[in-house]
This record gives sequence, C-alpha cells and structure tokens, in this order.
Amino acid sequence: MSQFNPHTYENVVSALGKLDKENISSIIIDLRDNPGGLLGEVVNMSNLFIPEGPIVHIKYREDVEQTYYSKLKKPKYKLVVLVNENSASASEIFAGAVQDTKVGTILGVPTYGKGTVQQIIPLVKGDGMKLTIAEYQTPNRRNIHNKGIQPDIIVKSKDGDTDQQLQKAIEILSGI
Repeated sequence: MSQFNPHTYENVVSALGKLDKENISSIIIDLRDNPGGLLGEVVNMSNLFIPEGPIVHIKYREDVEQTYYSKLKKPKYKLVVLVNENSASASEIFAGAVQDTKVGTILGVPTYGKGTVQQIIPLVKGDGMKLTIAEYQTPNRRNIHNKGIQPDIIVKSKDGDTDQQLQKAIEILSGI
C-alpha cells in the first residue's frame, strides 16, 4: 500500500472480498515507504482489522480530544504489517492500532515518527501556512511523534536481492 488515498478503503474491501472467496485469512500488509495520507481512509480501513475499541486518539490543545473507534466485533485475519523508516503518519496510525490491540505483528525497522495533525491556512496571493494543531496517539495513548512505532520484530530490509522482511512475514504466517 503506497499511500492512504481517497480509494484505499474501497480497494482494500475489494481485495479482501477476493481473499475471502479463497478462504485466505493470513495477510501481509506492506506499509513500507508509505508516507501516510488521509485520516478517514486509515480509520475506515482499520475498521476491517482492528477489534472494537479505539483506533486513534487525536489530542488538541487544552485537553480537547477526539477518538476514532472500530466497531469490528471479531477480527478474522491474521496480520503481519511491514514497516520501515519511511512509514509515516497514517501508516503509523494503522501500525500502532494493530500493535496496541495485538491483532497482528509489526515487522521491519522503526517508523518515521510523524505523529502530528497539520492544517494549511491559506494566505493572500496564493501562499499558505502549515500549522500543527494536534497530535496522534495510539489506542494505548502512546505518542509516536519523533519516536515512531517500534516493530515487534526487527528485521533489516534487504540483503542483496532477498527481501528478508517479506520472507520473515511469510514464515510467521506459515507458522514456521
């Protein structure tokens, strides 16, 4: 998954439908080099995997908080989520939710650590100013900004032509 764009949720629903027809319940979600994207898309997608409860907390100034929740009664997929140093923002929201709810294994190297919400304020003559207005927190209220998500299993990305992270994910899901 290269980015959480306006079609991520519908594409994941379509892909899961195909996997369900083949009785596939073990899934590798590759978020390596995914810079993030739209909050609504990661929240919607998280509802397909994260058990009932918080997905992400957004903490604003003066203790104002907004929480997005999953309504999924029982997760049906065994997950491994691949991350690297370029997995940021929405990718970290998903990885953090998977990790905190123990619905899957996070594998790779620590993520980027982009845990802030920004808003662009238009200025005169077409310029703009980007303001940080809040921070993301995982379901267990971990702040990821400048820290990232620490994988459950650290595996360096590549050794020659072999994708060691992918190989390890396959081993985990195969029970090897």
